[in-house]
Amino acid sequence: MNLIAALFASLCFCALVYQFSAIIALICFRRRPLPSCQSGVWPGISLLKPVRGLEQDSYDCLASFIRQDYPARQILFGVADPTDPILPLLRDLQATFGEVDIRVVICPQELGMNPKVSTLRQLLPLAVYDYILISDSDVRVRPDALRVLAGALQDPKAGLATCLYRPGPVDTNGAALEAMTISTDFIPSVAMAYYVEDIRFALGAVMALSQETLERIGGFEGIADHLADDYQLGLRVSEAGLQVQLLPYVEDRVIISKIY
Repeated sequence: MNLIAALFASLCFCALVYQFSAIIALICFRRRPLPSCQSGVWPGISLLKPVRGLEQDSYDCLASFIRQDYPARQILFGVADPTDPILPLLRDLQATFGEVDIRVVICPQELGMNPKVSTLRQLLPLAVYDYILISDSDVRVRPDALRVLAGALQDPKAGLATCLYRPGPVDTNGAALEAMTISTDFIPSVAMAYYVEDIRFALGAVMALSQETLERIGGFEGIADHLADDYQLGLRVSEAGLQVQLLPYVEDRVIISKIY
C-alpha cells in the first residue's frame, strides 16, 4: 500500500512540475516581441481559404482577413461544392469589399484523400504572390495579422510561420470543456514544446510560407493523402533545414463546433 501511495505521489509531483513549467514557458513565450519587416517593403501575400458550410460567425471570421492593414494581398476562397450555402456570403463579401482582390473559386476535383489540401491544390495556380497564407475558415484575426506573419518570413532561416489559437465564446457544456482543454492544456503544451525542442509542426488555423518553400518540400501534392496536413507541412519544412516560426500571436477567435 505504501508503495502504491508513493508511486501515486510521485506521479502527482511530476504532473505538478510539468504544469508549472508549462505555465512559465507560456508566460515567457507571450513576452517575446512580434516580428516586423526590417526592410520596410511588405511583400504581397495570397490568402488561400478553403471554405465549406455556413457557420454562425462566418461573415466576421472571413471579413477579418479582408480588413487587414496590409498593402498587397489577394484572397482566394475555394469551395468544393457549387451548391454550398456559403457561396452567397462569399459573393456578398466580394461586393462589400470591392477594392480588395477577392476571387471565389469552385474546386470540384478530388485530388487526394484530404479535401482541404485538394482545394488548396486547385487554388495555388491562381495565387499571384510568392507568399501564401493558409487558414481555416473559422478563425478571426486582428488587422495586423498579415504584417506579423510577413515579418516572420523575412528571416532568411524561416520556412513557415504559424500562430497559436484560442477558443471563442461557447454555449454548451461540451464546448466549454473543449475550450478549457485548449486554454489550459493545448496552448501551454505548445509553448513548452517551443522551449524544449525545435518546433517541427505547424498549427493549421494560420500558416504562412513562400511558394518557393512549398515547392522545395514537395508541394501540396506530397501531403494530399495526409489527414494532419498542418503537421506534415511543419515537419517537411523542418526536415528541409528551415525553421518553423511559432509566433507569440494568438488568433482572436476559433468557433467551437456545436456537436455536443
